[in-house]
Amino acid sequence: MKKIILILFLVIISLNFINGETFLTQYTFGRLNNIGDIRSISMGLRGLSLYDSQNSSTINPATSTYSDDIIISLGEIISNYNINYDKFSEDFYKRNFTTPYFNIVFPSPLKNLSFSAYFNSEINSKLQLKFEQNGEKINELFQKNINKIQFATAYKVFDQLSLSIGGLYLFGNEENKYIINTEYTNSTEEDIWKYKYEGYGIKFGTLLNLDNFTFSGMFRPSFQVDINRSFDDITLESKPFDYPQNLSLGIAYSNNDNFLISGEYINENWSNLDYTSYQTFTMEDLYRYGLGIEYLLEIKKKKNYLKKKISIPIRTGFYYQKGYYNEGNEYGFSLGTSIKPFKSEKARFDLILTIGKKDMILDTNYEETFINFGISFNGRDKWYNTK
Repeated sequence: MKKIILILFLVIISLNFINGETFLTQYTFGRLNNIGDIRSISMGLRGLSLYDSQNSSTINPATSTYSDDIIISLGEIISNYNINYDKFSEDFYKRNFTTPYFNIVFPSPLKNLSFSAYFNSEINSKLQLKFEQNGEKINELFQKNINKIQFATAYKVFDQLSLSIGGLYLFGNEENKYIINTEYTNSTEEDIWKYKYEGYGIKFGTLLNLDNFTFSGMFRPSFQVDINRSFDDITLESKPFDYPQNLSLGIAYSNNDNFLISGEYINENWSNLDYTSYQTFTMEDLYRYGLGIEYLLEIKKKKNYLKKKISIPIRTGFYYQKGYYNEGNEYGFSLGTSIKPFKSEKARFDLILTIGKKDMILDTNYEETFINFGISFNGRDKWYNTK
């Protein structure tokens, strides 16, 4: 397993250069449906209340007190989508590659104390638009990267209750280039806007485990993000804004055998976003609801007079998201499973397929349908015995 961990770090370095194309992400600061881990996303969730040995989501750091193993998870989601937007003369079809997420849970040698961390690049896109308007040929080039890194610690106060606190670092860059060629004067004009984002936040998590039921909560207060801007390499005034607070609640039920069901509620107050120097569209508070199921299908096989049992997890989920942009609506349906190609039970690949649709009002109606495919590797290893 230690060799696998080393390979994971090498894969992260190689995949950090992957980016893709999308239109909507040029005007946003995150995509909630791509946060957590592949297992929880395949259930329409973020993993707030998944308190078992299979969970690698660290969105709620309080879940990390369950494991005595070091857990590492690396995942990637590929999105194919079709856009219908009046700005384009026909449907705009592109493919978007998101930078891998990386989660780690590290139990402390001290009993009931654990640490966790994650890296998630919610936006990592590159886009080129070409169109004609009022006798001008316009070429727009957009590049944007928004990342979050979290470090947290959690403590099991007693067997049923875990509390956590963590620090969050947001950073990123953006570059927008506009090349305008005027046929009448045969002249070309080129302008470049550059933005650099940086901010620090804090989050709190809690988890209550009562036999078959798990209740959880996570709160991230709003925090300031500094924006350094420049226009054609001329530095402009720095203007900060407050990144909205997040309140997340979750509940899960498990029969501790082969069935799990979980639900989540998420709220972010984007309507208070004060970013008028750049934000051109109306924002609304975001409300997100998710419901997911996991069932462990057991298949018995007989080989060489020996009976062998194969367990295949079947996951499905649905989420609905309201707000964010003006009259925004988004929903998605997911299916997922896991495969274990190695002899070790502590290593697996998670798979997901999601279909969905989102619509909102930007300057005009905007509609997007998408199909997501995701895969992640999860590995566990015990490096020492907790005291």
